[in-house]
Amino acid sequence: MGDPQRAKVLLEYSQKLKDQHADGDMEVLQDIWHSSLIKDLKKKKGLFKEDTDLALGLADDGVAIFSKKLKEYKSFPLVITNFNIPPSS
Repeated sequence: MGDPQRAKVLLEYSQKLKDQHADGDMEVLQDIWHSSLIKDLKKKKGLFKEDTDLALGLADDGVAIFSKKLKEYKSFPLVITNFNIPPSS
């Protein structure tokens, strides 16, 4: 990782989640990492085994900006979310 401070945040957050899991503090869904989807991906697909593995979410939406007889212009904003940083960041 090129940014030591960002690497520290990512690794500390990963360790915090592991500690919560080890303590049995999993009754309340606090983060995507506590979801059944992520648990299944870890167990069945073997994903996210390393603390340095990244999980990114992609959301998009298409909207027609102008509509003319011959041309149609569209905009497709993309939002990429890094699930490895604390939600408060």
